[in-house]
Amino acid sequence: MSDPVTTELLDDVVRRIVEIAHPRRIILFGSVARGQNARWQKTAKWQLGNVE
Repeated sequence: MSDPVTTELLDDVVRRIVEIAHPRRIILFGSVARGQNARWQKTAKWQLGNVE
């Protein structure tokens, strides 16, 4: 079983995405975005984009 989504994990993922893709914004959806992630939660939903 994998570890739940943590703030540290999200920070690392964001850092890596920015280094590689240089998006203007990264939008996180759902309970993790609201700070309500449960211990059992193992996924986070993202949207990346370069919106003008």
